[in-house]
Amino acid sequence: MAAAASAAGALRSLPLPVVAAIGSRGGGRYQTSSTATTVLLLGCDLRFASSSARFASPGKDCHGAVAVRLRELGGKALAAAVCCGDDGDANAHTHSTDDGSMSAADAGRLGLVDELVAAADDGESHPLSAAVAAAREIASKSPGAVAAAK
Repeated sequence: MAAAASAAGALRSLPLPVVAAIGSRGGGRYQTSSTATTVLLLGCDLRFASSSARFASPGKDCHGAVAVRLRELGGKALAAAVCCGDDGDANAHTHSTDDGSMSAADAGRLGLVDELVAAADDGESHPLSAAVAAAREIASKSPGAVAAAK
């Protein structure tokens, strides 16, 4: 976990935006990201995810830089949801499932994911296509403006 947190910190310090695409296993089956993947996402500036993706919780390893970045992205609600599986909102659906993962919908609502990509006509979602389109749009802008926005 420490290596993933260190890598996320290195991504945050890059001078250009880092764009991530998070998919899910095909055929309508869910595949939960690893805990390290969830932590690496914290170092990315834009995060696109399949609407069927699931995100693992760092659980007891959710401290230090990981907890700080979670609070930066989504406040206390995201930090509590990822670290504890609950955001304290009695009216919300539970964020954590039996395997301790979070749905893409909850990740998007809480700020872990910037954009959810719905399934296309072929039944698969293509977050990589959305991420590449965003990266191309960013690349078309003034480098100075992009660096300032980072």
